[in-house]
Amino acid sequence: MVRKSKYIIKTFYIDKLCKYNFEANTSLNAIDDVLSYNLLDDIKQISTTKKSLWSLENKKYTFLVSPWISKTLIKLAIEKFFNVRVRKVNTSILPLRKKYVGRYTGFKKRLKKAIVTLDIKDEISLFSDI
Repeated sequence: MVRKSKYIIKTFYIDKLCKYNFEANTSLNAIDDVLSYNLLDDIKQISTTKKSLWSLENKKYTFLVSPWISKTLIKLAIEKFFNVRVRKVNTSILPLRKKYVGRYTGFKKRLKKAIVTLDIKDEISLFSDI
């Protein structure tokens, strides 16, 4: 005789790589919080190159993210964290860079560059007004 489990497990798949299991009585807010924390870990930093600073006038912001995060997840994370509406996300995988430690050579971490275009009315305040 097979016994059924006391709790029904809800499983959420995001991008085939992330799998989260929750009990049936877990609220949607708790699930949303767990997923958003994991998404924010994959956004590494904001790029501050000359080209990315010039594109701020056109509501385009450049972020460096983990290489396995997709466009839809980048959009979800930015909309959740900065409370803005994202119109478009363009991504490109940056080339590996060599790193020298003594006589040994290795490579730095691989990153993906995400250029996020915001809605006309929205804005992210990156730098404080001085």
